[in-house]
Amino acid sequence: MTEEKNSQANHKRRTKALKRAIFWGVISLSIYIAVFLNQDAVTRHFTKGGVYALVIIVTALTVSLIHGSFASYMIDLSGIQPWQGGNHQEGEH
Repeated sequence: MTEEKNSQANHKRRTKALKRAIFWGVISLSIYIAVFLNQDAVTRHFTKGGVYALVIIVTALTVSLIHGSFASYMIDLSGIQPWQGGNHQEGEH
């Protein structure tokens, strides 16, 4: 019975991760498309200098956060897990 519960919990976790990956992926893709389709306007505003430098920083942080969320859920879906070290014997590397 425990194995069945673990399987159900794993399925729920993967379904949730898939939904979130799609959500953040669509937003990330939309931002990239918007920037590339409006290159001239983006370049014009980002190269004004002065206080507009803050716009560049906020934009970079926002895109990084959104794309990072998407990438995190994709890694989770791929099954890649962090290495759990500490189980090596003396003399091993």
